[in-house]
Amino acid sequence: MSNIDLKRKSLPNEPGVYFFLNNKKTIIYIGKAINLKKRVNQYFLKTNYNDPFYEEKIKVLVKNIQFIDYIVTENEKEAKILENIQIKKHLPR
Repeated sequence: MSNIDLKRKSLPNEPGVYFFLNNKKTIIYIGKAINLKKRVNQYFLKTNYNDPFYEEKIKVLVKNIQFIDYIVTENEKEAKILENIQIKKHLPR
């Protein structure tokens, strides 16, 4: 089992902000979630998004994820605020 799989299994079912990092540990994506485990795991499902461009974009993102980090928040509102702050701070690519 890969580090990513282990991390995905250990994510809490709580609101928060998640970070996807590449092999250089550079943040490539920041998102918010009502339920961190459900939201992060959605990226790894084989799903038809009915939009080829979006689907390809997700595939490329997932292919580059080497590490996952997260911050648990009290609620969705706090997650939204923290996500905004983190995006401005880290400018993910």
